[in-house]
This record gives sequence, C-alpha cells and structure tokens, in this order.
Amino acid sequence: MSLLLKILSIIFLAITLYILANYFVAVFVRVKSRISLSSNKLCLNDVLQDKKLLLILLLAASLILSFSFSPYVLPFLLAISFIMSKKIPNLLIKQKQKKLMLECENSLDSCSDIIAMGISSGLSFDSALAMYCSKFDGALSLALSNAQFKWNNGICSRQKALEDLTQNIKSSEIERFCNTVIHAIKHGAPIADMLKNFADDIRSKKTASIEKKIEKAPVKMLIPMCCCILPAMLIFVVGPVVIQFVYSGV
Repeated sequence: MSLLLKILSIIFLAITLYILANYFVAVFVRVKSRISLSSNKLCLNDVLQDKKLLLILLLAASLILSFSFSPYVLPFLLAISFIMSKKIPNLLIKQKQKKLMLECENSLDSCSDIIAMGISSGLSFDSALAMYCSKFDGALSLALSNAQFKWNNGICSRQKALEDLTQNIKSSEIERFCNTVIHAIKHGAPIADMLKNFADDIRSKKTASIEKKIEKAPVKMLIPMCCCILPAMLIFVVGPVVIQFVYSGV
C-alpha cells in the first residue's frame, strides 16, 4: 500500500513539474512583455490577478509543503491550488470593477455639469469633453479620454466607443450618461440641458442614498449596543449590588 502511494506521489510530482515548465515559459513571456510595456513594477496584485502565475506559485508552495511534512498531502494541496488559482483572480477582478464603478459614479455629476457648462459657453461636445479630461484626474476622465481617442482617430464611431465604455465600467449611471449623449447628438437635442438635468438627478439619488444609510444607522447600532455596551452597563450597575448581597448573605 505504501509503495502504491509513493508511485502515485511520483506520478503527481512528474505531472506537476511538466505543468510548471509549460506555465513558466508562457508566464515568463507574458510578464516580460508587460514589464517592457509598462514602467511600473510587478506588484502582488498583478500576480494574484494572473491565473497562470498564481497557479505556478501555488503549485510550488504545494510541493514545498508536501516535501516538508508528508508526500501524502500532495494531491490534496494540488486540488486546493487549482481551485484557488481559479477563484482568487475572479474575486479580485470583481472587486476592481466595483471600485472602478463607484469611483466613476462619484465623479459623474460634476463631469456632466462641467461638460454642460462648456457646451453652454459655445464649445462643442468633443471640446467640452476634452477640456474635462485634461483638467481633471480620475478613473472617469481616463475612461472618457480613451473613448474620445478612439472616435477621434477613426478606430470606431462615437456610439461604439461610448457603448464599449458602458461595457467596461458596467454601471447603470454610466450607461444612462452615454445613452443621453448618443441620443442628444443623434437627434439634435439640447445636450447641455439634458446633461444638467442628468446631473441634478444623480445628486438627488446620492442624497436619497445617504438619507437611507442614515436611517439604517440606528438599527445597525443595536447589535454593538446589545453585545458590548449593555452588558458592560449591567455589570457596572448590578455588579456592586450582587457583590454586596453575596457578602451580606455570608
């Protein structure tokens, strides 16, 4: 039985080394091209978002742990490594998309107002959008600047660039903004007034959301009050009475 387990462990080790060799070559080429194109250094977040690189690290850690403790745990560690290499990057990507969505939505009302003021002062939509992207930093200005670069250089139409923007950010408010711009330009509607109304609607929704959170705050405070504050107050008030009662009874 022990001989069979050793044979299985050796087979798993050979398969793992083969996978590591193939993945290492592919990931090495990818990381080398990424570093050559970007001035930023490779950080932990980049490693965790890359499925192949994360799998290599987890497999290497599994091999080290199996040889340090027992070779019998190698299949179990390999299974965990494959599962984690699939789950962790997806979770990080979803978290990154949610952070991008919130950051863009927080800047959307001011962006709409600034573009509307630029259009009201005589600028075209493209000029007003370029002015906003050049004067302000943030995820929304960067995304809009990339979209404008596409239609200015003939990569795609304005409608297609804005639709791609909504697909990348995946926000209902960004989708409303892009649809408002597309329909206003297509039908010749007063885009400045539409963007002002859109910005007012965004602010009213923000206010309603903040008020809703404030209303929920007392309910959320009940749990720490009941678990932490109330027991401490009971001990402080009732404790001396209980001690005096016990000692008087003795």
